[in-house]
Amino acid sequence: MTLQEAIEARHSVRAYKELPLAEDVVKVLKEQIAVLNIPHRV
Repeated sequence: MTLQEAIEARHSVRAYKELPLAEDVVKVLKEQIAVLNIPHRV
């Protein structure tokens, strides 16, 4: 298989649940996003 064939054949399968994230998880994610954005001044 060539690289081009692999790119064309690629597909993703994802399954999502309709459950909200816990508040503590959201807080941690937001904190980490802020830390990671500091070097880029975003």
